Amino acid sequence: MQLREAREGDVPAIVALIASGAEAGLLLPRDAQSVRAHLEDFAVTEEDGVVIGCAALTPLKPDVAEIRSLIVREDQRGRGVGRVLVRALLRHASEIGYDEVVAITKGAAGFYAGLGFAETSFDRFPPDVLRECAACPRYSSGRRTGLVRSPAAQASTETRELEWRR
Repeated sequence: MQLREAREGDVPAIVALIASGAEAGLLLPRDAQSVRAHLEDFAVTEEDGVVIGCAALTPLKPDVAEIRSLIVREDQRGRGVGRVLVRALLRHASEIGYDEVVAITKGAAGFYAGLGFAETSFDRFPPDVLRECAACPRYSSGRRTGLVRSPAAQASTETRELEWRR
């Protein structure tokens, strides 16, 4: 498994992964135009040249970023791919100088808790982020959980699983 920044050629695979998560009600849908507009936010994991997971670290405020669009191909789940992506994004957030990394999830609060995130109030999120969530047709079905963590804590306590390839 290799971890790297997303490239233009990854857009179709990222869109397909996100679409599978959106169809299952786990993620907000993103089209190719949206992914391209935020491509620099995305990291991917690949195996044998095939993208098997993706996630984005999106700035919300000068000191806060959000992990978005975290999804792993269904047949690759349970192998630690999601952990690799989140840890890499936390490391990247620490290097950039973010004080906090937040996430909104439906059904993965335990996964994030295992990576040191704690539940937080939705007041911590900018109104435009919450409006984007509310615009999703599946928003009303199921409980959403807001999570937060300091990226600096991870940098000193966890080992690097994979180096980020550029």
